[in-house]
Amino acid sequence: MRQNNVLLSFLPGFAPILVYIAVDSLFGETAGLAAGVALGLGEFIFILARERRVDAFSLADTVLLVAMGALSWALSNPVYFRLKPAVSGFVLALMMIVGVLGPHRFFLPYLERKSGLGELPRAAVKRMTAMVAGFGFLVLAHSALTAAAALWWSAAVWNFIAGALFWILSFIYILAWTIPSLVMRFRAGRARQAGMGSTAGTGRTAGTDRTADAVEGSGEILPVVDPEGRVVGKAPRPLCHAGGAKPLHPVVRLWLTDGSGNFWMQKRSRGKLVQPGKWDCAVGGHVAAGENLEVSLRREAREEIGLGDPGSLTFIAKFIWETAIERELVFVFLATLPRTVSFSPDRAEVDEIRLWSGAELAGAKLDALTELALRELTSIPALSPQVPSA
Repeated sequence: MRQNNVLLSFLPGFAPILVYIAVDSLFGETAGLAAGVALGLGEFIFILARERRVDAFSLADTVLLVAMGALSWALSNPVYFRLKPAVSGFVLALMMIVGVLGPHRFFLPYLERKSGLGELPRAAVKRMTAMVAGFGFLVLAHSALTAAAALWWSAAVWNFIAGALFWILSFIYILAWTIPSLVMRFRAGRARQAGMGSTAGTGRTAGTDRTADAVEGSGEILPVVDPEGRVVGKAPRPLCHAGGAKPLHPVVRLWLTDGSGNFWMQKRSRGKLVQPGKWDCAVGGHVAAGENLEVSLRREAREEIGLGDPGSLTFIAKFIWETAIERELVFVFLATLPRTVSFSPDRAEVDEIRLWSGAELAGAKLDALTELALRELTSIPALSPQVPSA
């Protein structure tokens, strides 16, 4: 999961220590200290040049590395440098534990930026804070063990504890969080595919549906937004629809009316991953990375129903829509067209498009419409609320 990248992003901070261990074993302590300090400074300069910002932990780690390396040189005693991973580990552990469990949880925005998923839902926040706090306690224990090795045990024991043992423990910890999640997602995907494959009357085999499930949206990159619609990151479309963290991403929807209370609606293709074979608004789709809302909506209108010009677009609503597999920031628009308008729907996306009267909508069965269309018809005044009967 992308959440585990948060933990992995901290591990390079310990690379100077590993370089020191390797170089020390081959060329001696002075060369090891020089290599460790040089790598620490190099990492800091690289992050500053690439991201044009100062990473707080990288800065503190680099300052501590240089200070303890200089102290070791001045006193001709490598024990001070060997204490460095214990001290920096203690600082990191304290930042993690207090930052995610303290009253202000100031570490959460940092975690969201590291994960690249933008604002996270409560379930993902709870999982991520537990994961990071647990790693903090692991680092704290490792720091105490490293300090003991630096002060009282042999150089060989310290080399193993400060280097290899840290990576071994980190790898085991990440696997312990990742494997159960991957197993659950695999089982959920199998169950969803089986449900799609067994849908009666679709005219498709179970294998065909699984193929559609696997390829729909592959290769697309979607923007990740905050509840106000500001872009805070980006993510592959399959990740946005995989459950788990459910990064918030924008979608646009267009209701087309003839001006007399009637609406053109599309019947979603039975090969669609979400709500196949149900009636929905005329146009709906994801906003691609780099697109604004109107450009995205006009593109979707051309691609889905062959409508070259939907005319003047009126924004009528915005809300967050969450399902078992995704979390969307929905932007709803309304446009009026004459009844003489013609459509050329993409049969891979749309089985049919026709004009529905208000009476037809009021008499429609609940399961004939998509859940999102029903939500909009019953809650947005501009759509002249027509409540389908059960």
